[in-house]
Amino acid sequence: VALRDAGVPVAGGFDAPMEKECLRFLLRGTQPMLILRSPGQRPPRVAPAWRPAFAAGRLLLAAPFAEAPRRLTRRSAFQRNRVLVALSSVLFVVHAQPESYTESLVHEALKWGKPVYTLDLAENAHLLALGARPLGALGGPLSEAQ
Repeated sequence: VALRDAGVPVAGGFDAPMEKECLRFLLRGTQPMLILRSPGQRPPRVAPAWRPAFAAGRLLLAAPFAEAPRRLTRRSAFQRNRVLVALSSVLFVVHAQPESYTESLVHEALKWGKPVYTLDLAENAHLLALGARPLGALGGPLSEAQ
């Protein structure tokens, strides 16, 4: 709620069920949003639920591949997410399994000097050890992201 209500710009692929639920929630806010579409979903289309945000000029759809693979693979998802990391000024990663593609993106973002935030949970200890910051009270990452 805090991220949405603070107007922090949000970018993502929004492919996984939890991400889709977050997208539905975020679309109720007023913050700018970027949806970087997955391979196999080109050309980007505006889903009916996205139309109000799109019409208001706060939703941008983009596809990072000149020639889209027919379907989303782990490799193409990694490449798409790497584009998201490159475009972002601040990252928020809910969770990443140790030694996963997502963890490698966190490592790369930190190497590029981008602040990375995660939930302060035991399951994210490896991300915090890499240098991710615990998501704290309103104002920490929110002021950096705006």
